[in-house]
Amino acid sequence: MTEDNAERKAGYLNLFSKKDLLKAKRFQKDRDILAAVLDEGRVYTIKEAEAKVETYKKAKVK
Repeated sequence: MTEDNAERKAGYLNLFSKKDLLKAKRFQKDRDILAAVLDEGRVYTIKEAEAKVETYKKAKVK
């Protein structure tokens, strides 16, 4: 079990829905990317959302 998963199960991490993250000032510049890479009905930590954005930005263009 990863550290994040252990903390999530213990209730230590703040979790946010896709809708919440799309409204956040922190992700204002990357709102379109978040809309594309996050799944509806799932919750994410800030760290997970940032990782998804970075992965998308670093992906090779075909």
